[in-house]
Amino acid sequence: MNSLTKAAPMTKDETKLLLQLVAVNEIINNKTTNAINNELKKKAWQNLANDFNSSIATVPRTAAQLRLKWENLKKSARKHCANTRNGLIKTGRDEDCFPPDGILDKVASLLGIGITRQGRRSTSSNLLLQCNRLPAAKRKHKMREELCKARIYRDNALAEYLKAKKKKLDLENNEKEILIAKLKLEIENARLENLILRGDSK
Repeated sequence: MNSLTKAAPMTKDETKLLLQLVAVNEIINNKTTNAINNELKKKAWQNLANDFNSSIATVPRTAAQLRLKWENLKKSARKHCANTRNGLIKTGRDEDCFPPDGILDKVASLLGIGITRQGRRSTSSNLLLQCNRLPAAKRKHKMREELCKARIYRDNALAEYLKAKKKKLDLENNEKEILIAKLKLEIENARLENLILRGDSK
């Protein structure tokens, strides 16, 4: 099957996990484009896909599908940023009047872009809107936080999976015990019936 074959849409939890994994991957976030770096990125996406599929119990996703999803998210985040900025300029309203998008805001943060406003006056001429890059130190700290969150999310998901598996095994064991008891009872009933038949024949 082609790795880019259309699959089921990603859920919100899947998208959040993808962003967490991308956030802590320095190779994927490296903007250098050359043969060596492109090969490193290809391997990084494959490793990310392995981590993704082992951390969430949904439809398996290929590296190509996850990479395409990330590229689409980046395009949507830039468009969301531009639309919000243009809306603020045209209406002169406070940015709180524009509903936030948690996913796209997160992507914008990873890309180092965002909408900021200085001053409290509401006229559009006094709105200073700009897309700023996050300081390197702050971004590194944020990446560490996201790595911790991703690990916690993965550990919690694994714990829930193991808990559900144990419960299933317990139920199966109980069913087996009931079946064994039932078979023993049937054997005993057959033995008694056989004794009765022997007695009657005499």
